[in-house]
Amino acid sequence: MMAVPHRHEIGDFTMSRSSGTRTTAAIVFIDLTGFTGLSEEVGLDATHRMLTRFHSIIGSTTAAFGGRVAARLGDGAMMIFSGCRSPDESAARSVAACTDLVSRMTAWMSAGDEDRVPDGFRIGAHLGEVVMAELSHACDDEATPLGDVVNVAQRLLEVAKDRSAQIVLSEDLVRAAAPLVPGLVRNLRHREQVPIRGRRKGISICLAHALAFPHADPMALLAEAVNEPGEIMVSGIRSARNPHPLGRTRPSA
Repeated sequence: MMAVPHRHEIGDFTMSRSSGTRTTAAIVFIDLTGFTGLSEEVGLDATHRMLTRFHSIIGSTTAAFGGRVAARLGDGAMMIFSGCRSPDESAARSVAACTDLVSRMTAWMSAGDEDRVPDGFRIGAHLGEVVMAELSHACDDEATPLGDVVNVAQRLLEVAKDRSAQIVLSEDLVRAAAPLVPGLVRNLRHREQVPIRGRRKGISICLAHALAFPHADPMALLAEAVNEPGEIMVSGIRSARNPHPLGRTRPSA
């Protein structure tokens, strides 16, 4: 049997040695609070409906702001914003998406639907260099971001829990996004240095209990900052001039 070069195989799992593209990316994690106990109480059917709605909100919001859901983790998810014209734009898109996620998640949880919903959620996000690994299993061929930035972003969910905060963003992310979307980081006043579990060095963070701006539309603010003058942006269509165009309408709650 002829050996396949440059690949390791363990069962039906393969990893290409040719993968390893580096890029600067904004990584966002979100998870539900109180999910384990709630799912035990409501049963399988209600849990299924709950998670279907949750991931629908995440998927549509992430796509609307030019990102991609890189992993779905049951009651959580990882999103990536990269490949923009600058790291600042990737950061701004992620912050705008976080702002919209807060609005849509809050609306869902306060809608008073027949099904019970979790009592809250947390968001953690960081910006930095990642390696895009072409890990494949079955039909999943999407590149997966790996590296310290991913680990830190996920650990920021723990920081959010410890600080009773809804959102924890690294100061690196906020500083990069601020020139493009200053209105969306205006209330991130509380900044501090925090340790990260399992890591020797801590990082500087910005936290808030909400990124709610009742008179600000994150889609409009971001579109004004990143869309080139005279360029017609159509949701779902990528142009050569801007590979991540913004739609003019936001996804429904």
